[in-house]
Parts: sequence; C-alpha cells; structure tokens
Amino acid sequence: MLKCFDLTGKAVFITGGSQGLGRAFARAFAQSGADLCLISRSEEKLADTCREMEGYGVRCIYHVADILDSAAVQAAVAKAVAAFGRIDCLINNAAANAQHVPLHEIPIADYRRVIDVNLVGTMIVTQAVVPQMIRQGGGAIVNMCSIAGQVFHGLLDPGAYEASKEGLKALTRSMAQNWVQYNIRVNGIAPGYFLSDANLAACKRNPATEKTLAAQVPMQRWGQPDEIGPVAVFLCSDAASYIQGTVVTVDGGRTFR
Repeated sequence: MLKCFDLTGKAVFITGGSQGLGRAFARAFAQSGADLCLISRSEEKLADTCREMEGYGVRCIYHVADILDSAAVQAAVAKAVAAFGRIDCLINNAAANAQHVPLHEIPIADYRRVIDVNLVGTMIVTQAVVPQMIRQGGGAIVNMCSIAGQVFHGLLDPGAYEASKEGLKALTRSMAQNWVQYNIRVNGIAPGYFLSDANLAACKRNPATEKTLAAQVPMQRWGQPDEIGPVAVFLCSDAASYIQGTVVTVDGGRTFR
C-alpha cells in the first residue's frame, strides 16, 4: 500500500457514525488503521459499531450526542482528545430529512429542523473540533453533501434536504477558505443514491423507488455503503494533500446523465 494512504495513528471523529454511511466510513477508516470517536443519538447502535471496529485492531470510543447540543458535542470532542491526544480528521455525516410531502405542505417546524441539523449542527461540531486542529498544526474535514440539490429524480421532495445540502457545499468552500491558513483541508462528498439504512427503509415502504432511481443512473444501480468509505479515507489522507474546497461526486454518473 502507498504510504500516503496509511492512516495508522490518526484519530478520526465521525458524526452519525453508528449506522448507514456513517458506519461505512468508520469501517473504511478502521481498515486504514485509524482510531475512531463516533457520535450519534443511539448508544446501542454506537456500542455495536465500536465492537465491529475494534475487530480491525484499532481503538474505538463513542459518545451519545445530538449535534445540535453544543455541550454534548464539546464533551465528545474532549473525550476524543483525552483518548487519542488529537483529532486528525472530522467526518460531518450526521443529517436529517423531512417527511415526504408536497413542498407547499411541509410544516415549517420540519423544514427548520432539517436546516438546523444539516447546516447549524455541522457548524456546531466543526467549531468544536477546529480549535484542536489548529493547536496540533492541521487536520482534514469532510462534509457530507449530496447531489439532491442538483438533480430532480421525479419523486416527492419537500425541499428542505435539498436546500440544506446545497448550502453545505457553500459552507464547505467557506470553511476551506477560512482555515487553509491553519493547514486544515476541507472538502465534501456528494453521494448519489446509496442503499443506506434509511434508503433501504424508504425502498421497503415504496418498492418502486429502488428501480425508479436505479434507472436514472448510468450504472443502473444504487451504490453500496462500502463504496463511499474509501473516498473519505482518500480525502483525509496525504494522497489528497493538494485538494482543498472540492466536493467529490460519487453517484454512478447520475449528475452527468
């Protein structure tokens, strides 16, 4: 393996790390040798995920926290620094979506919750982690964006998720510009249709969803969670040392169709 991909001795902080794409990210980083601190709202799922990651021979700790709870997030960051002495990589993966109703019917409270979690929550976590990265001389941040604001897939969209994820792309560029002086690299990943836990549940509720969306992808299928984890590893590794403020699209070709 090229040395630039080796993350042995690095410490990675992952939000929403207990299931779905978050668990896939944790698995990819563990397989690359990194120690992990995972946060989410489910202690049972966090504990199960940590047990799996420790099977790869790395250290894995967790902290139950809602990313909108600043005190809980600060406690999680302190716990990670106490355990590992540093935080080299932050994966802002935790996200929320709204109920699928026509745009003119979405309750404003639901709309606001999605914006708060996906944009404000990301900023709360990042502001908690960045001072540690500055103290240690740098780090890498990956924000989970989406292709949702770029394409219309023909299914019911309430607008909140799409708006928040497009906003996150702009926030990614702003973070990259502001923190490059501290040797902090900030990039994003824009996934297409992935068979995460949430999407699998959506497909189960509406069996036509999986085939309808797969037909829109040139590769004619959804992505598997473990196909996106290595992209985050790359962006956090020395192999991506000259990549800054970029959002990498991982969608089987959906956005160029």
